Amino acid sequence: MNAENSTTEKGAQAIVGGMFGLPELQWINGRVPGFLDDASLMLANASCGLWLLARELNPGRIWMPSYLCESMVTAIHAAGREIQFYEVGYDLHIPNGDWLERIRPEISWCLSIISDSPWTKRWQPGQEPMVLVSSQTRQALLSDNAARDSDFLLFSPRKFLGVPDGGLLRCNSKVISRVRLNQAPVAWTMKVLEASVLRREFDRHGGSRRWFDLRRQADSEQPIGAYAMSQLTENLLRFGFDYEEISRKRIENYGRLLEDLREFALFSSMPAGVVPLGFPIRVAHRDRVRQELFDHAIYPPIHWPIDNIVPPQFSESHRLAAEILTLPCDQRYSRADMARIASITRHAGTGS
Repeated sequence: MNAENSTTEKGAQAIVGGMFGLPELQWINGRVPGFLDDASLMLANASCGLWLLARELNPGRIWMPSYLCESMVTAIHAAGREIQFYEVGYDLHIPNGDWLERIRPEISWCLSIISDSPWTKRWQPGQEPMVLVSSQTRQALLSDNAARDSDFLLFSPRKFLGVPDGGLLRCNSKVISRVRLNQAPVAWTMKVLEASVLRREFDRHGGSRRWFDLRRQADSEQPIGAYAMSQLTENLLRFGFDYEEISRKRIENYGRLLEDLREFALFSSMPAGVVPLGFPIRVAHRDRVRQELFDHAIYPPIHWPIDNIVPPQFSESHRLAAEILTLPCDQRYSRADMARIASITRHAGTGS
């Protein structure tokens, strides 16, 4: 079921959700976030970061959580590596660390998406046989102290901001050397830029949704390898956003949804310093609820579908994937938008 192309909108309301449009090009003299320092590699997308780590570290075994995005699996397979899964429960906690007993006495790479990983030791050459890579930061770009115990952090800025491309690999460990990055394929770079511009114009004036098809095509064609971020995206990240205002608005909108939809919320509270990607809920008859939101021009993504990606024995992860939905609460939207989202979700979720 595709989002933006799935239904006819009711009325003339602007759509809520979907990709960001390219922002106005302006100089904002604000705080530059820490993920832009010299410890980060500026990549074409986050998948390039996973690919680089798998190639550069050459791990004997790669462990990944049983609840994850398909693009992460694709990146590892593109690097010619195989994956072993460890269990993630319905509540996004790791029920036990029994799988740690199966790690062979060689370098193993363990990738975390959630914050309560059952390991704390960081690997260094000649010491503990593990490298901890946190990909939860792909969706925690603006949060303070995100997974600082990890050796490497992955960020995906276009989940939060109107940049056409980009991924960041932050190296908290010095295990990986600086690598030579190539320019991403020009045809792909132009396609993601065109999609971003068209989405901006759609938000202003309405009209064609060609941006949706372009972005979907670009996502299916995204390059995986040692590819650099475009200069446009890097400049926007450094100078084009008011990160403090974006963080404030996201936190505020999350709080408004939490007030109205607490019984559906995956997280009943939000820790200090966390800036949310969206407002995740668990709801029975998820697809029916999602369709109702589509019918009102609200397009919540699913983070993530895992059928045909994760083995069926990880039943709690599959149960979560069947019920989860991420409601938009980003900086583009107002108090009225949050009230509308909450009202429609409650009506669809409870049948009242």
